[in-house]
Amino acid sequence: MALPVEQAASSVGSLTDRSSTKTRTLHDHESNFTDRYVQKFSPRSVEALAREGILPEEVIPIKFEDMEFDPEETMGVRRLRYEHDERRRAELLAIAREARMHLVESGWQPPTDVERLAKKKVPLDAIQKIVGGATADMIETEKSRLSKLMSRQEKELGQLIKTEMKMLSLEEKQKQKEMQQKQKEEALKKQRLKMQQEILERQRQMEARRAEEEEKERQRRKQLQEEIYSKAMKAQRELRLREKARRAEAREKAGQRYKRQLEFKQRTEMINAEIQDRIMSKLQSIQRRDDMRRRKTEEQKRQAQAEKARQQREKRERVEATLAMNQKKLDEKRAALAALMENQSKKMEDFAHHLQTNMEELQRQRHEADEKRRKIKEEADRELMGKIHKVLDKNNRAEMMKRELEAKRHEQQELRREQQRLKLQDKLDNVERKRRIDEYRRQQTASKIQQDAERSRVLQRVKSDMIQERKRNHVLAQIQKEEIVRTFRNLRLSDNLRSMTTISRPLSSGGDPAQDGRPRPKT
Repeated sequence: MALPVEQAASSVGSLTDRSSTKTRTLHDHESNFTDRYVQKFSPRSVEALAREGILPEEVIPIKFEDMEFDPEETMGVRRLRYEHDERRRAELLAIAREARMHLVESGWQPPTDVERLAKKKVPLDAIQKIVGGATADMIETEKSRLSKLMSRQEKELGQLIKTEMKMLSLEEKQKQKEMQQKQKEEALKKQRLKMQQEILERQRQMEARRAEEEEKERQRRKQLQEEIYSKAMKAQRELRLREKARRAEAREKAGQRYKRQLEFKQRTEMINAEIQDRIMSKLQSIQRRDDMRRRKTEEQKRQAQAEKARQQREKRERVEATLAMNQKKLDEKRAALAALMENQSKKMEDFAHHLQTNMEELQRQRHEADEKRRKIKEEADRELMGKIHKVLDKNNRAEMMKRELEAKRHEQQELRREQQRLKLQDKLDNVERKRRIDEYRRQQTASKIQQDAERSRVLQRVKSDMIQERKRNHVLAQIQKEEIVRTFRNLRLSDNLRSMTTISRPLSSGGDPAQDGRPRPKT
C-alpha cells in the first residue's frame, strides 16, 4: 500500500531526529548557549528562530564584565544598557521557545527533497508511492490546484511588493525620525552650552561684585585706620601741650613757694601748712588730671589700636618722669626744710609711697585694661574669622551642591538620552526582525513555489507515463484482436477443432470477446 507524502516526510524527520545522540534545543539552559552551541541547534529550534526573525546570537547571554562600553559613560548608563539588553534577550528567547513549542504541538517535520527524486529519475512506481498513487482525477485536481497556486503566488508576490514598499516607507520615516532626533540633540546641546555660559557669566559677575565689595571694605578699613591715627596724633599733641603747661605752672608755683619760704621764715609753720595744703591740692589736681587723662587715653586707645603700644610707653614714661620730678622736688623741699618739716617730710614720704602705690595700681589697672582690650580684639578677630570661614564654608557647600546637582542633572539627561536611544534601537531591531520575518516568508514562499513546481513536474511525468502505458495497452489490445480475428478465420476454413482447443488457452488469457473459448456459429 502506497504511503502519503506527509507520512513519508514524517518518517524521514523521525529518522533525522533519531540520528542525533543529543539534540540541542532552545529549551536547554541558557547558560549553555555559546556561539558554537547555537550553531548546532535542532531543526525545530532553527525553524522557530527563523520564523520569528531572531538571530541565534541574539539569545546568547552576555556578562556585564564582557560588554564593551564607552570610557566616558557613567555606571548608571552602562547598567541601564546591560539591563535593557538582558531584558530584550529574555523576551526574544521566550518568543523563540513559544514558537518551538508550537512547532512541536503541530507535528512539524523538516520538508522532503522532491527535486532530488526528480533529478535521480526515480521509477514511476516509486514516484507514485511518494506522491500517493496519483490517478487521472488526481492529475486534474493537481492542475486546478496548480492554477490556484499560480494565482496565490501572484497575490503573494504582490503582497511581497507591498511589504517591500512598506519597508522602504518605514526606513524613510526612520531616517526622518533620526534626523529630527539629531536636530533635537543639537538644539539641546546648544541650550546646555548656553546655560553653562550663563552660569559662568553669573559666577564671573558674582566674583566681580565680591572683589568690588572687598575693595570697598579694604578702603573703608584704611580710611578708618587713618581717622583713628589722626585722632590719636591730635590727642597726643594736646596731651603734650597740657603736660608742658602743667610743668611750667608747676615750676612757677614751686619758685614762688621757695621764695616765700626764704622771705617768711618766721612764718615757717604757717608756710609749711600752706605748702602742705597746696601740695595736697596740687596732688589732688594732678590725680584728677591723671584720672581725666587716663579716661581720655583709654577712649583714645579704644579708637587707635595701632598706636596703643607706643602711646602706652610714652604715657608710662611721662608718668615716671612726673613722679621722678615730683620726687626730686619733694627731696629738695625735704632737704631745705629738714629741720622744720621732719614731720611733714615723713608725711610726704608716706604720701609719695602712697602715690607710688596708687601709680602702680593705676599701671596694673591700665595693663589689665590693655590685656582686656587685647583679648576683646582677639575675640573680635576670631569672631570675624569665624564668620568669614562660615561664609566661605557656606559658599563652598553651595558650590559643591551646585556641582552635585549639575552632575545629577547631567546623569539624568544621559539616562534619558540612553533610554531614547535604546527605544529607537528597539524600534530599529523590531523593523530588522520584521524584515527578517518577511525575508523568511519570501524564502518559504519561493521554496514552496519551487516544491510545487517540482511536484507539478513529477505529476506531469506520472500523467505522461500513464498515457504512454494506456497507448501501449491499446496497441496490445488491437494486436490481440487482430490475432483473434485471424485465428477464427483460419478455424472456419480448416474445421480443425483440435487446433481450436489448442488456441483456447491464449484466448482465455489474451482477453478474447468469446467468453467460453468456442467459435461462434456460422450465420
